[in-house]
Amino acid sequence: AVKKLQEIVMNPLQKNPFLSNPKAGRRQDRDHNERNHARRLEQEMQAERYKYKKLQNEKEEEISQLNDDITKLKRELELRRDDVEKLRKQLELRGSIDNVSLTSEELEDETKDRLESWVQIPTRNIRRGGWKRQFAVIAKNKLLLYNSERDQQAALSIDMEKLYHVRAVTQGDVIRVDATLIPKIFQVLYDSEGQTVVNSMTTSSLNAPAQDQIRGGSGENIEYKGHNFVVVAYRMPTNCETCNRPCYHLISPPPCLECTRCHVRCHKQHYDDKEEFIQPCRVNDKLSVKELLVMCSTEGEQKLWITKLSRKIPRRGIS
Repeated sequence: AVKKLQEIVMNPLQKNPFLSNPKAGRRQDRDHNERNHARRLEQEMQAERYKYKKLQNEKEEEISQLNDDITKLKRELELRRDDVEKLRKQLELRGSIDNVSLTSEELEDETKDRLESWVQIPTRNIRRGGWKRQFAVIAKNKLLLYNSERDQQAALSIDMEKLYHVRAVTQGDVIRVDATLIPKIFQVLYDSEGQTVVNSMTTSSLNAPAQDQIRGGSGENIEYKGHNFVVVAYRMPTNCETCNRPCYHLISPPPCLECTRCHVRCHKQHYDDKEEFIQPCRVNDKLSVKELLVMCSTEGEQKLWITKLSRKIPRRGIS
């Protein structure tokens, strides 16, 4: 026991288990510091990754917005080129620079009549909500429908010179459509020779011509100012396009006239009273007539589209 005590006194750090080893303590401190340093580096790396990802998303959004702006500018540039070409041709035909102010006013009117918005056109099954979203544009004397705002080529193009009639629809026109949507829908009648369809648009309004027979007709045909009127009776909500009064009744509807070509509707009483109640029919060939139903986002937008398109319809004589 005495020898053991002497060894402990002579070598206290090696022989005494209760005293710590200074080398081992320094190693543990160094390992602990390295772990803390590695943890801080990992946290900083994660923070840098988050900043990089956020910056990358912001740049991608900026690039996408710039691409949209470039597409719009290209479309606007194309329109301006057409305007310049039209102005040049007008100057050549008139042979004088004195009419520049007049042509400038005409170009301003075209710009003023320009209209674009998102609309919907029917697909094969309207009853099941079959509507396809389209970006509609009135420009260059054409009605253009794009599948998206980024497209440079229109999916459907209709010449304004081929328009026959534009009007708001009634419940009798679109029986399968929800009644709350009817105030947002309007109908366009046009000559199919004036349309350009890209990628084979599959809509019922483009594949079939306007109806040649009217439901509920008596079979009596009346030729008046190029119109081919059929005497009909409406039991669905319909308004007279001459006096703008209702021309329907559920039980005893009044006799009405509807043109099998342009589908204008009015009370038969106007014809019986020998009034000048209607303009000449604009449809030249009923076999080439097609109809297009367009649904706007609001009722006010529908009225704006009808007004703009009605101004573009050319005046025609009796067919």
